[in-house]
Amino acid sequence: MAIFHAILKEFSDTLVGNDAREYFAVHGIPTRRNEAYHFTDLARGLEKIEKPNGEIPLANIDADIIIHSTQFGEIISGEKDGISIIPNGQIEISDEIGAKLCVGLSKSNSKINIAPNTKARIAIQRGAGSRSAVEIDIGENAQIEIIEEQAADGGLSSNLVNVNIGAGASLRRIMIMQTIGAQDLRYSTINLQANARLDLFALCFGGKLVRIDTNVNLFGEGAIANINGAYILSNSQNDLTTIINHHAPNCQSNEIVRGICTKGARNVFQGLIKVEKGAQRTIGKMEHRGIMLEEGAQIFAKPCLEIYADDVECSHANTIGALDDKALFYMQARGISRAKAKMLLVNAFLAQVFDDIQDEKIHSDIMARIEDKLGAIL
Repeated sequence: MAIFHAILKEFSDTLVGNDAREYFAVHGIPTRRNEAYHFTDLARGLEKIEKPNGEIPLANIDADIIIHSTQFGEIISGEKDGISIIPNGQIEISDEIGAKLCVGLSKSNSKINIAPNTKARIAIQRGAGSRSAVEIDIGENAQIEIIEEQAADGGLSSNLVNVNIGAGASLRRIMIMQTIGAQDLRYSTINLQANARLDLFALCFGGKLVRIDTNVNLFGEGAIANINGAYILSNSQNDLTTIINHHAPNCQSNEIVRGICTKGARNVFQGLIKVEKGAQRTIGKMEHRGIMLEEGAQIFAKPCLEIYADDVECSHANTIGALDDKALFYMQARGISRAKAKMLLVNAFLAQVFDDIQDEKIHSDIMARIEDKLGAIL
């Protein structure tokens, strides 16, 4: 029996869009009955599709290639030897629900091929109501940095990202998500070959409905994946769901997520480290720490390990609580106001997530955004 839902009208009039429309018309949009969406009911959150309230200025980023995606289309500027961009190139489609949603909603797509040994920075800027998909193939021993920024105060946006990191190559991905008031769906699949490296940093301010899925596959021996995330939520919702699959031996993954919520805010963290039978000598670590600053804040966390190998070093940690009253008292006793003490403690708590960003300008920009947001809500 066909199921009507408001989002069905939003799928693009393309082959993949029509396929997604048919699939969800039969199977429905995920609800709490779907275990992967137990804490984030997409069906309810997408009952009414919001309209964009307008564009918010994006930061000026010094990059070799800039992809600017809005509700009206996609503009690509800049060039770099070793990088070729194919607009409307064929995108590989996953059967995962989140991927089907994002690719079905996509209005524009690009395929980026990066030659071996290339060193470059790519900026992906997304405005309100943007719906895009990109597939990136990084050649062997290339060194790539991708800076993604979204600024939206309303509207439904989506983004599908598929990345293949070739042997010996590295990707530093920095994501800044200002989606206050917006409905935003993201789905990423990142595959690492032998001795490849991923360093991912994400700063999230949440929105009316935000779901960020990240799937990492370590296919080659010696691959390393580091995922670092921070959320600062006030009267907003955010869902960070990550799956790290260890397929090959001698690989490492490390995930650190920290965040704060005020009254009326809700964050979900779901993390899974899965170690396949042949992935011996795996090192996998996962840590989530959340602070609820006020009564009425909500943080849900579900870290998991699924291990089928017997020679591994895997762990997960999770703590959710309030600010340390003793630390606040200690700082107030030395003449620091309570508001300033809270600001200093929270800032230090979140700052560690971004310690490994080596570019001083980008690091300073992220810390300034954190301070501005904390100043507005504390």
